Amino acid sequence: KEDHDNINMVHIIMRRDIIEVFEEEKSSARRIGIRCKFCKHLPAKERANLHSIYPEKIGGIYRACTVRFKKHIAQCQHIPRSVHRELRKHDASVRGSKKYWEDSARAIGLVESGAQLIFCPNIVSI
Repeated sequence: KEDHDNINMVHIIMRRDIIEVFEEEKSSARRIGIRCKFCKHLPAKERANLHSIYPEKIGGIYRACTVRFKKHIAQCQHIPRSVHRELRKHDASVRGSKKYWEDSARAIGLVESGAQLIFCPNIVSI
């Protein structure tokens, strides 16, 4: 419900159907990334470019998703055609709210730690 009041329909579809936030467990820092739900299970060489993005700052999430990840969506062969059709129905040039993306990230517990994002669910933003 909140998404519908604060961001455009293209961004709603991206957030609802295509992208997911994940915690990388390979490194000791356990950094946060954003990835495609549809090709995450494939070996990296079989995924389209920009399948995973690691914003360094909360302020970088909006750009990572709306500019960089949009390139992945155009190339990814694993996103269902129905999702692509739904995206094409809406005007992608309409800007969303960068602040809303930042506030949403903080609300789920993402915080900046050096040059990466980490997950700290017990920290509440004021």
